[in-house]
Amino acid sequence: MPAPIVLISNQRIKPAMLETYKSNYARAVERFISGWPRTLAHAAYLGEDTAQVSVVMAFADAEAMEAHLRGLGDAPRRAQESMDFISLQIYGSPTEAALDLIRTRIAPGVPMTIMPAAIAGYIRGGPNAPQ
Repeated sequence: MPAPIVLISNQRIKPAMLETYKSNYARAVERFISGWPRTLAHAAYLGEDTAQVSVVMAFADAEAMEAHLRGLGDAPRRAQESMDFISLQIYGSPTEAALDLIRTRIAPGVPMTIMPAAIAGYIRGGPNAPQ
C-alpha cells in the first residue's frame, strides 16, 4: 500500500511582508481545499519572532504530491514576493517528476533533505489510517 508523504517548507518572511504573506497563504489554502482532495493537510506555523514560517503538507501518496505541485501554477512565484525559502524536508518517497518540479520551478537551489523510507505510521484520513 502506498505510504503518505510529508513535505515541510521552512520560509523566512521578508521585512514588512507578514500581512501580505498571511493574506496570500489564506487565499491559496482555499484553492487547495477544493482543488486537491488527496492533499490531506496544508498548514502554516509562524515562529515566535514572526520572521519564520514552516508550512507542513501531507499527501496521500507520491502521486498526490506530484499532482499538488503540478497544479500550483504561479503560486510559488507570488509567494516569493513575501518570503524566501530556507529549506525543505520530505518524508517519504516522492516521484522524480515531483523532485524535478521542486528543483527547477518551485524552490531552485534550496537545500532539501529527503527521508524516503517509512518505517511505520499513518496519517488519519489517509489511505493507511486506522478505522
